[in-house]
Amino acid sequence: MILRKSRFVLAATIAVILSVPAVAQTDGSIAIRHGKLITVTHGTIEDGTLVMRGGRIVAVGGADTKVPAGARVIDAKGRTIYPGLFDTETNIGLVEPDSTKALAPTSEPAGTPVPWGFIADVVHPNDYVAIERYNGITQSVVSPGSQGPMPGHSALIQLIEDKGRMVVDRDAGLVINFHGRRAVYPSTVFGIAGYARELLTRARALEGGAARRDDDAAAEAFVPYLGGKKRIIAHVRNDTEVGAALDLAQEFGLSLVLVGLTDVDTEMDRIAASGFPVVVGTLFDDPLPGRRYDYILRLPARMAAKGVRVSIGTLGAVAGGPRNLPYQAGAAVAFGLSYDQAMRSITLSPAEAFGVGDRFGSLDVGKVANVVIADGDPLNVTTGVVQVFIDGQPADMTNRQTRLRDRYLPK
Repeated sequence: MILRKSRFVLAATIAVILSVPAVAQTDGSIAIRHGKLITVTHGTIEDGTLVMRGGRIVAVGGADTKVPAGARVIDAKGRTIYPGLFDTETNIGLVEPDSTKALAPTSEPAGTPVPWGFIADVVHPNDYVAIERYNGITQSVVSPGSQGPMPGHSALIQLIEDKGRMVVDRDAGLVINFHGRRAVYPSTVFGIAGYARELLTRARALEGGAARRDDDAAAEAFVPYLGGKKRIIAHVRNDTEVGAALDLAQEFGLSLVLVGLTDVDTEMDRIAASGFPVVVGTLFDDPLPGRRYDYILRLPARMAAKGVRVSIGTLGAVAGGPRNLPYQAGAAVAFGLSYDQAMRSITLSPAEAFGVGDRFGSLDVGKVANVVIADGDPLNVTTGVVQVFIDGQPADMTNRQTRLRDRYLPK
């Protein structure tokens, strides 16, 4: 993300257009005209028109698309319009840029299993919401962390300062981390898989009417996930961890999203056969010793070629993480993923993976109007975002970093 003053010429123009009452204003519509629309689902429209009203997209088409009388019109000639980007398993809304102002820990310090916990309870608007939105991120799955085997439930949020509208889904999925990072049991793939099997077996017994015991809180948390009724987010990196997750899914009929893959070979066909969506990343990690330098960069293309539903995620802390999402997708294009697949991997594919593909991820009539206007290709690192719309309304495009830039940049 480049903080260039030149990009704010259009942003300032948009602000003026949106602030001036339109003649014969009737329904609060906003129309973006003459821009290049990347719809994700039905191709690219070079001279396109997009109309938003009531928080939804109400029209998408070419230059001849009808614009409601009195609509506020934005001339986006020479600009690119695309759906808001969707990142996965971040800690947006949990920490502030100043690390001493953390709003919530991202996991229990000792890695204590808390499968009944919901990270949505502590997600809160903060400076990083505005910082990440500045580069076109409008939705994110926020994770309770990766330190413990079962840290709780992730939440799906919109990057908006209104806390009442921020959380879209407080239960985006129950997290199981198949890579251990603690000194006590369970701390290995073997131990975590065994512990999960123990809880799932007990959950099945409870579902069947077994008497509840005093130590059944963790098992009870798994009951709604038996038989694939709800989504489990499996944090997995390699074939061993993927295999353990798929074994559990087969045994208990679980519905998984496989998140964090960076080193997969022998389980590739099994992933494809499962039909489970996959989030690869981060692509900017170093490959394991003995792997080619481009092993992870080529992973999205390899998986897509197998028919896997691939998303790309930064899976990271907000410090330098989510804002790089489009550039990871761009890197994947350089290493074999088609452009259309790359755009889908950071918009519609993650939306579908987390059950909101009917609301987010593409420029289609009826979807939530989370829309981005940029001054170039969204996957190009030199491109600047000039305006973001959340629920069809222009978002504030200032943040802590732009304020510091404007304060200290020589005039």
